[in-house]
Formats: sequence, C-alpha cells, structure tokens
Amino acid sequence: MFLYVFEMDTDTVISDITDNNSIDSQKQDELRTKTEQNLNNLTNDPLKDKCKEFGIKNAFKMKKPELVQSLLSEFLKLIPECKDKKVNDLKTICKQYNIKFGVGTKKDELYWLVLNYCSDNLVFKLVVEESKEELKVVEEPKLSMLEQLEKQRREIETKMQDE
Repeated sequence: MFLYVFEMDTDTVISDITDNNSIDSQKQDELRTKTEQNLNNLTNDPLKDKCKEFGIKNAFKMKKPELVQSLLSEFLKLIPECKDKKVNDLKTICKQYNIKFGVGTKKDELYWLVLNYCSDNLVFKLVVEESKEELKVVEEPKLSMLEQLEKQRREIETKMQDE
C-alpha cells in the first residue's frame, strides 16, 4: 500500500476564487454602466413612466439624474433575483424573450444572457410564464340529480339507437 501526500498551494486556490468573483463584479459593473447609458438615452417622460410602473414615489418631481438612479437601483435588484432562479426558469425566460442559447448552456451563462437582455431592453422585472403546453382540466358544471339522470337516459337512448 502506498500513501501519496500532496502539498497544495493555498494561495493559488484563494486567487482562483477571487478571480471568479472579480469576473462577476466586472460583468456587473459593465451591466450597470450599459443600463445607465440606456436610461440616459431616454427622455424624462419615459423615465417617469417607468418609475410610475415600479411605484417609485415622487417621480414627477425628480430630475433626470434622480430618475436614472432610481431606475438603476431597480435594475440592480434584478441581479440577485435572477441569480437565484433555477436553470429551467432561466431557460423559460430565455424562450419568452427569444434569447438564443445552446442546449448545454450552463446556469451562469443563462443568467448573464438574461441580464444582458434586460439591460438592453430596460426590463426590470422577470415573470416566468407557465408553459402553454400544459393541459388544462375543464370541469363540467355540476348538475343536479335530476339533470344527471336525464343525461344518463339520453346516453343510453343514443347507444340503443346505434345498436
């Protein structure tokens, strides 16, 4: 029996972890900048409408920089919300918004695709719609005892006529 002992460089492991976090924060900074630019391209009226849509109070009194910052903070709330979504939910969102993705696309990639779409189109709220392919159960209206008996009688008569 052989026993192998490997010495691992903890600095390397820590640097790998911080590299991944710095990539995430870099992407978030890029998203923030891009969203802020997209908001700045709008005039005051659409900005006020968006603020009203999200229930931001006193938007009608705000100046453009305040409107942009208020809406930007709404967009930033979307980041953790999107990150917490399951892969299937992210795929459903991609399909809803016609965001193209590959079959083996990982959660992190889907997450960034959705956030980029939201930034480009100034979408600040994600709603996962249920699949339209699901079967809906249609309940027949409840019939009284007399109506049920009448229905059975008609069914029996049609069967007898067919025979």
